[in-house]
Amino acid sequence: MGIYDREYYRETQTPWSTGLGARSMVTTLIIINAVVYLIDLFSPAQFLPGPGGMLQGRAFSNILALPSSALVHPWLWWKFLTYGFTHDPGNIMHLFFNMLGLWIFGRSVEGVYGRKEFLAIYLALIVLSGIGWSAISLMAGGQSVVVGASGAVTGIMVLFALHFPHARLILFPIPIPVRAWVLCSLYVVADMFRALSNTGGQVAVTAHLAGAAFAFLYFQSGWRVSNLFPGNWGNALSKLSLDRLQQRRKLRVHRPADRDEVQTDALDIDDLADQILAKLSREGVDSLTPRERRILDDYSRRVRQRRG
Repeated sequence: MGIYDREYYRETQTPWSTGLGARSMVTTLIIINAVVYLIDLFSPAQFLPGPGGMLQGRAFSNILALPSSALVHPWLWWKFLTYGFTHDPGNIMHLFFNMLGLWIFGRSVEGVYGRKEFLAIYLALIVLSGIGWSAISLMAGGQSVVVGASGAVTGIMVLFALHFPHARLILFPIPIPVRAWVLCSLYVVADMFRALSNTGGQVAVTAHLAGAAFAFLYFQSGWRVSNLFPGNWGNALSKLSLDRLQQRRKLRVHRPADRDEVQTDALDIDDLADQILAKLSREGVDSLTPRERRILDDYSRRVRQRRG
């Protein structure tokens, strides 16, 4: 059970307040996407053969793009990641709106999960959105390529709506406030309609839907994607087992502080918890030490007892 699931952490979170002291992972990802776009603009233009030729794109984005056949060609599987960091070189609004969505929704989501887990979620969304798009394209018998972070950004938007369903968002050009859950639902339903009616045009709506589906399952299951990275393979399977996860929640035993740690009592634990929560807000979940996490566990238990 992640620390972000705890009662005391949920009570301190509000939309738009990320509590990120240093440069956020969202900002870093936006910079990477912008740099890749600029590199692509200066790469050689490529043309379809024929009289006069027709602009097909640019060399760099064509290398990184994901073809629909990649799923059955293992030597192309690296493209399931790279396509999410490149955008249509002939349409800068493709990049702009994806990065705007990442900025609007990603900061609060990163504030919930911390930099490390947010990056893991984002990369997983890119890969799984690409796999979903490739699988549907193969079943439909089409031959095409896809670029862009739309699937990952859709997943981040879904996570935002799940954590902050009543946050108010302003739609432009008409300044009408809309609840986050309403906007997200309308967006997903519109993608479903376009996918079923085959009216998506050049938009890879199946990638959007795959990203939304993964985000929903991630939120409901309590997975930690970062546990799948190297260094955590020893406990990855147990983390992904929902039965084991439920057992751990029911049988959780509080471990007392180590002998060399300062003991706390009911009089000062509130002050300590406030200090730790302030650090949590500034630096994220990953900054907490084991002792600080145990203090917050104890504080959370005391709060529940008072309410009970």
